[in-house]
Amino acid sequence: MDAVLTGAVALLDEAGQQGLTFRALAARLGGGVGSIYWYVSSRDELLDRAADHVMADVLTAIEPIGSDDPIDDLRSIGVTVFDAIVDRPWLGAYVLRDTGVQEHSLKVYERIGEEVLRLHLTPRQSFHAASAIVG
Repeated sequence: MDAVLTGAVALLDEAGQQGLTFRALAARLGGGVGSIYWYVSSRDELLDRAADHVMADVLTAIEPIGSDDPIDDLRSIGVTVFDAIVDRPWLGAYVLRDTGVQEHSLKVYERIGEEVLRLHLTPRQSFHAASAIVG
């Protein structure tokens, strides 16, 4: 699965969403188109899993963030997520699109929520704060 997702991310980085086809991915991996279906059931699932593959790196990058100031931590986390989306313009459309297959994306959002909770806001304010950071 890792090779499939790494190949998908590379194609997305090179050619955007239009460039990610099962045929192009199979050619990159040196296999047949049918072999991709062993790992994912559709192009949409592949896009969601590719986005989550990138978000795994974001999650690793934000792991050491932690200070006494939740605002600073939220800023650092937000900038890390923003930078990932700037580096990969296709990413923003797929982050948190299907949390059933996007565990890393969900964990990044959970981490944002943990920091927002430290601000002691009302539930409505907390929702809006987390939503503002994620976009």
